[in-house]
Amino acid sequence: MSNIVEGYRRRRYRSEFLRFLTFPHASSLELQCHLEKLAMIYTDLKDRIMPIHLRVMILSKRIYKFINYVERNWKTKS
Repeated sequence: MSNIVEGYRRRRYRSEFLRFLTFPHASSLELQCHLEKLAMIYTDLKDRIMPIHLRVMILSKRIYKFINYVERNWKTKS
């Protein structure tokens, strides 16, 4: 969340904003990987882990869509 907030503060510079949006997206993908490994290792916890994994996946997709929106539509101030 802090990277998104910091990036938004730099929204005047689209490339900076995109750079700061990339961090949480990459972190969410990394977290998905960790959750998948945990579910494989601790099979007894899989039913508790997979709903979290699904929520992280949804969040990751939303961040990715927002990055695409900024790339296509964000105007820098003159």
